[in-house]
Amino acid sequence: MTSRTHPDPIAVFATVIGTAMVIAVPAAMAHLSFWADMYGSVLVYLAFVEYLAVAVGLVRWGVGHWLVSAGQILRFERDTYRVPGRE
Repeated sequence: MTSRTHPDPIAVFATVIGTAMVIAVPAAMAHLSFWADMYGSVLVYLAFVEYLAVAVGLVRWGVGHWLVSAGQILRFERDTYRVPGRE
């Protein structure tokens, strides 16, 4: 079994995009009440929660995939937990 020393580029991309989305949340907080008045509070706040869920999901998936590809965390294979590269 070969070990990878470089993280998966898609995992890095997902982590960067997700982090940027999370960082952008405070900038949008000032506009939420205005958008809620214009478009309806239920629609705006549900969209905001969905946006946050996608951002956090991207970060979680990216970091998790990044660690698995680098061999840093345990992986489930054939009914046993083991570290990739260690038999």
